[in-house]
Amino acid sequence: MEPIVTGTLRRDDGGPARVLASLAEAHAHGVAVDWSAVLPAGQRIELPTYAFQRQRYWPRPASAGAATSAVPAAERGFWAAVEGGDLEGLSHTLDVDERHLNEVLPALAAWRRRESGGSTAADWRYRITWRSLAPLGVAALSGTWLAVVPAGSADHPPIADCVKALTGRGALVSLVAVEPGEWDRHSLRHRLTDAAGECGDGLSGIVSLLALDESLADGSPVVASGLVATMGLVQALGDAGVSAPLWVLTSERSLPSRARCR
Repeated sequence: MEPIVTGTLRRDDGGPARVLASLAEAHAHGVAVDWSAVLPAGQRIELPTYAFQRQRYWPRPASAGAATSAVPAAERGFWAAVEGGDLEGLSHTLDVDERHLNEVLPALAAWRRRESGGSTAADWRYRITWRSLAPLGVAALSGTWLAVVPAGSADHPPIADCVKALTGRGALVSLVAVEPGEWDRHSLRHRLTDAAGECGDGLSGIVSLLALDESLADGSPVVASGLVATMGLVQALGDAGVSAPLWVLTSERSLPSRARCR
């Protein structure tokens, strides 16, 4: 290790703070310092590392070498001769008499400059492009799925359409209708445990349509009943140890007043 020179006293800079700074400087250069003899007893913590974990989020421009390597050597030679006005080199490349290229070369060079400048500027502009995508394939479902719905709403179009879509993909759907008094996590846990036990092989998924109930919850002037019930469902699934995925669905079409859980 190379020798380290540090001082403990400088002009207008002395005292304990200067000594500690000097010891820290020596420690940063690899000198073993007995900090227990210097500092009082305390709790040692690790330095944060995030300041040194730098990541660049802006896109990096493609290197000129990478772009050039994709162009064949013969083509690079051709355009180099055009851009440089090398009439002899161009005639040699094309195996054409110089007299036939005398008027064409300036026009080619001008076209090349326009195209190169336009291509560079085009990369600076922001663009939105719409592209047609191939239709998605129909996913096949299997196993038993729970459809958790507000009580009295199983026959209403949004819920009936969802159940029809699930069964049409091969799922066996079991409806769990939730009454207003069952919105808490404990009541829902018992309902879910009973429903899962009836499935035998376990659940493949849970679809919640409780959020369709936009009536106001009891005691709240702004919170919807569907939100309260959905929160209770998420908690109940965790309490019951149900690991099947949960989908929470909503729609612009809320449930009719007569079907809302009040």
